[in-house]
Amino acid sequence: MNNKIVYLLGAGAMIDFKAPSTKSLTDDFKSIVNEFGFNGIIDLLDNTYGADQYNFETIIAYVEYLLDWAIANEAQGATVRYTNVIRSIFIPQIKDIKSAIVSSLYMELINALIRKIRVYDSCDENYKQKLLKDYFSTISDEHNVKIYSLNYDRLIPQLFGSKINDGTINSEIPDTRKFCYDIIEFIENKFTYFNLHGSIYLKQNPNMRYNVYQSEMPAYIEHCIPQAGGSPNDMKIFSPIIAGYSKSQRILSEPYHFGYSSFCADCSDCEKIIIVGYSFSDPHINTILRKYVVENQKKIVIVDYNIKNDYSTIESHLDNELKYIEAFTPKPYGAESQNVSIYLNGFVNYLTNVG
Repeated sequence: MNNKIVYLLGAGAMIDFKAPSTKSLTDDFKSIVNEFGFNGIIDLLDNTYGADQYNFETIIAYVEYLLDWAIANEAQGATVRYTNVIRSIFIPQIKDIKSAIVSSLYMELINALIRKIRVYDSCDENYKQKLLKDYFSTISDEHNVKIYSLNYDRLIPQLFGSKINDGTINSEIPDTRKFCYDIIEFIENKFTYFNLHGSIYLKQNPNMRYNVYQSEMPAYIEHCIPQAGGSPNDMKIFSPIIAGYSKSQRILSEPYHFGYSSFCADCSDCEKIIIVGYSFSDPHINTILRKYVVENQKKIVIVDYNIKNDYSTIESHLDNELKYIEAFTPKPYGAESQNVSIYLNGFVNYLTNVG
């Protein structure tokens, strides 16, 4: 009998551990953009989506769009200015904007996110963290546990140290802390962890195209590097996290593709997948869940940070994003069907009552 359990941790998984909410990060990003004098971006997003219908990743994406345009405009001049579609998205007065200013804005957004995450990622162990540690210690003794996080923190690897195989950063190389992984070791290890969308501790060595190093802050962003996928003419800016409009392409580039491929493989042969605090807003993740989890009728456990006992949003995600229509019968704690169980009120509540 297969005893592999896959965990997919979204933003909601870490709220109980003092992580910033998506809304608070979005509000902070709006303030930073306005402070840099780009309030036209926020006005445009408000008018396009509605004031509360987009998040900080959307803001990052628009800043990246603007930076791409500014770099191309400085390199190619009028050819880009009068033909590039990106310019038509923005207000006319940005036509002479300098890439250095937009780059500074982009760096400030990324660093603001890093500072927010480090607050909870480096705090002393408390009872909630102990609960999390005890849970995974127990479950990993009995099962093959594969943890994949869409967040940028390192809370779980820091709690377990060498007891967990950390595919994102090899902590056993203290001098260089170079990104390094052993594919066979990671696959065969029964207790593993990977940051699918990067980590705040990753830093690119500017002299090595794809080598990644651990650092407290990202490298100074003053140039672009070729995109490893998609159009060869597209450029991307390095940051330690995967966010913005090139997310689906970046996850397939080095070093992240290793974790993504492992996630696909683990989903294909797991006993069940436990999805914690995930908004079902990443198409590349939903594709894997549909293909390897839903079509193969794997057991799904959904843990959501919802204090209103409202299952309708989750059921809608299962219908619309995963094409997985099920009849749910509410129970005293959670909602359960043949292959799907739903638990509300957050990760700590789940660990306390079910885990």
